[in-house]
Amino acid sequence: MIEKRINELVKLGIEVIGPRVKDGHCVFCQEEVEKGGYCHCKKAYKVNPQTKNLRKLIDKYAYVTDLGEFTHLLITQAHFPKKFAGMEFSDYITETEEQKHNLQLTKEYVKNALKHYLQGTNLIFIGNFGNGKTMLMSIAGDEIIRNFGIQVKYVNVYDLSEKLKKSFEDKSISTAKIIEEHKTAQILILDDIDKINPTPFIVDLMYGIANYRAENNLPTWVNANHSMKELEENFYGEGAMSRFYDNSIKAKFTGENWRLR
Repeated sequence: MIEKRINELVKLGIEVIGPRVKDGHCVFCQEEVEKGGYCHCKKAYKVNPQTKNLRKLIDKYAYVTDLGEFTHLLITQAHFPKKFAGMEFSDYITETEEQKHNLQLTKEYVKNALKHYLQGTNLIFIGNFGNGKTMLMSIAGDEIIRNFGIQVKYVNVYDLSEKLKKSFEDKSISTAKIIEEHKTAQILILDDIDKINPTPFIVDLMYGIANYRAENNLPTWVNANHSMKELEENFYGEGAMSRFYDNSIKAKFTGENWRLR
């Protein structure tokens, strides 16, 4: 099963990235490239991050002996909200065309998850309370872990803020480690990004996360009630939000609050 998973990832990855080296030479500029190395010409530079991320994904399987245990560990470490545990896309109720569209959009992202992971495609859910945004992202993250073994890290931004505050007071908790975990996650879900009044430190942190992830082709999923323009003007600034907005698939949620029914 593990070997089959690796072969599938390699095949899909090559289809996404395309040829990079042929007969020991860069296919773009014909310069010689050492085995396992990277050319640094302009065109190769664009696909190098994708190749590196594919290798990191495949390398994780080098020490895996039980695929089921490995998958369970990734799901546990993702920290999805417990109330959505075990849910599937069929649990998302669709009463309107918008809901049907958003469900299908999310399913398509999952279907093409390896491509989106390698190309750093972000996912943006904007809209009203109680429309199932967190639910859809949690189900999608779970599916991606199960089908591709891609690491997904979910965090409610309020909880992240509180965790960082605690790390300032408790020297046994590493602030740098917390930040690094969120910067480098293969897929990062930032839920309720607009439920706090961000301090200058959090604003700088969000820019650092957004910039690092954009530079390294790592997808970020953002869930908010405010529009991207409002998030830019009233929360995190143009620098962070433009990086999340760039290269993203977007969905609007305008329905009534299910929680108030």
